[in-house]
Amino acid sequence: MLTRRQRNAIFETLAENGLDPARCDLEEFEMVGQRIATVRHEASDSRFRFWPDDDLDFRYRADIKVGSVDSDLRSSYDWDQLIDVLTTWARDVRYEIATPDLWVALREVPQVVAAVQAADASNAPFTPDEQAEIADRLEEVKQLVREQFDLPPSSRRPSTSAWTRSKRKASTRGARPGSTRSTAR
Repeated sequence: MLTRRQRNAIFETLAENGLDPARCDLEEFEMVGQRIATVRHEASDSRFRFWPDDDLDFRYRADIKVGSVDSDLRSSYDWDQLIDVLTTWARDVRYEIATPDLWVALREVPQVVAAVQAADASNAPFTPDEQAEIADRLEEVKQLVREQFDLPPSSRRPSTSAWTRSKRKASTRGARPGSTRSTAR
């Protein structure tokens, strides 16, 4: 049904518009004598389906679904126009998977504020044990970065960072590292 050039154009369009083709499926099948091709993005429950227009040669019809929204496109498209519609679909799917729903986030704000204001929430300084654990974990992260990335020798030298200086000051004042507040009143 689809030529290699068409299949590659679909692949390239997805990649160029922020969808990983490896996370999509391209299916071709026949239904009631009609050849149909579908690009599916399962993670977002989205699909782009198209088929040859029975009334016009070298033209296609399409329907799309992005997330929970279905659209039945009534137009007939030539191949280049169909690729333009696929481009829009890919961008919409990328937006759907990469962007939080701001209305849902807005409803969650009171829960976050309530959790912060809860009676058991504390702004107490880190204990010496907590400070030591934080320092140990930071060293582990630094070691992982050194192992994962080929850093130039100058970046491997131990240095006295602002965080380390702040940590030293904090331990003498009893405040959290990076904090400017003092426990003395």
